[in-house]
Amino acid sequence: MSSLSSFRLQNTRRKLRKLVSAVKEARHCTKKATIERERLCKELNAGKLPELEANSVKVQEMYDAGAFGVVFSGIFRGGRVAIKVARAPQRGGALLKEGVLTARVGEGEGEMWVPQVYGVVFIPWGKLPWGKAGGIAEERERGEICSALVMEWVEGVALEKFFGRGAGSSEVALEVARQLFHFLHYLATLNIVHCDLQTKNVFVCPATAPGKGIQVKVIDFGEAVEADVEAGRKGHPSFQTPEMLARGMPISCPSDTFAVGLLLWWMLTRLPLWQEVVRRLEAERRREVGDENFALTLPQQHHAIAFEELRPPLDLLPQNDAALPPSSVDALRQVLRSCWKEEADRRVAPKDAAEKLAALQGSTPEDLEEALNSFIRSLSSREFSSEGSWDDDTGRSSEVAEQRGDDEDDSEFSW
Repeated sequence: MSSLSSFRLQNTRRKLRKLVSAVKEARHCTKKATIERERLCKELNAGKLPELEANSVKVQEMYDAGAFGVVFSGIFRGGRVAIKVARAPQRGGALLKEGVLTARVGEGEGEMWVPQVYGVVFIPWGKLPWGKAGGIAEERERGEICSALVMEWVEGVALEKFFGRGAGSSEVALEVARQLFHFLHYLATLNIVHCDLQTKNVFVCPATAPGKGIQVKVIDFGEAVEADVEAGRKGHPSFQTPEMLARGMPISCPSDTFAVGLLLWWMLTRLPLWQEVVRRLEAERRREVGDENFALTLPQQHHAIAFEELRPPLDLLPQNDAALPPSSVDALRQVLRSCWKEEADRRVAPKDAAEKLAALQGSTPEDLEEALNSFIRSLSSREFSSEGSWDDDTGRSSEVAEQRGDDEDDSEFSW
């Protein structure tokens, strides 16, 4: 090799070493800057939540992805936990506030209804086990530090899965709704509105002791607010209340009562919430205007819910269910009507609704427990989960949360 070639090779190597050094320095600066940002964010939004040592939490696999957050399963202190991170840095503060609110609700009596929050851990984004979700992994810099909420793993089945697969009975539906109304009564004492009570965020779990029936657990307080504030549309589009759709109206504790009424109707019928009633209204309007092609726009549907008391049809409640004699069905209709009043302050008090449902129940705790256990036995261990299920075949979440916001795009809403 000539002296000139040797000089060029050495010069190239020096440049490469400088480049590698600069890259390492940039990564170090990114890590240092982002961890300082995350610590400041935690101090501002979640000062009371403990900071956990990074080596005390083992992240195992990705489990679910929503519009704003991603959930992993993991191990903390020898037990299984759910680990939740924000998909974008600007959502980190909201995630931490969710953790604070969940911890607040879970104190004292609330412990039975919500998962325990263990604390916050700082994790490099690139070291999270993304598996087949490489697209989400590219949304943030690999060396960026992100805040992660570490919470109790809910050993149960989401309503979406339990009733969606035909396992839930009317007896289980009544018990789930009864417990949810008791939960709303408790939330009202804290002046908190969940704002996202839907099929994915309510779990049916085994009770703490054999023979005690089932226990309802509620997750995801990311949309929750203090009562009596103007917060606009929040939560899953299908479960939004008249005051949310009307805009400019305060959200109060009875907003959750409206959503639980929708959940009860859905558990009993297992039909799409709005499809049939919208079809009937469109048929009526077609006769009125003489236009066979008339169809309600999404804003018109929202207006009908907010101001014309458009509600899921009560005549679709089961008529031949041995557990629901005609007198019970009539009583259920009364409960649902009282949940769906247009004026929030006229809706039934959660405690009263719980008592009315209790009077309709004929099943024993053992019956309820066996219904849940039978369904759990039919599931694989992977499906028996805390936050949805990750589809290994497609690499996509089977229960990805819908985009939420104020856009009028039809794709935003599930009817």
